[in-house]
Amino acid sequence: MLSRFASTSASRSPYLASISVRSVSSKYIRPHPRPYKRRWYEAAVAPVMPESRRTCPSMVELKQKYEKERDEVILHLHSL
Repeated sequence: MLSRFASTSASRSPYLASISVRSVSSKYIRPHPRPYKRRWYEAAVAPVMPESRRTCPSMVELKQKYEKERDEVILHLHSL
């Protein structure tokens, strides 16, 4: 296994072999599970009721709401 990372002359010397082994980049950390206490906290704080899916109103509903509000404003202005 060491022969993949070090040359044959370097593998003969114990000092050179330990220096020539490739180190893994610290840029990409290994994934690890959340801490035990954090999991307990999230379980305790989690809501009792299941989270409902949020849906956007349809365009028809928005148009009807707009028309209703607009009609109320126009009726109010005419009554003045």
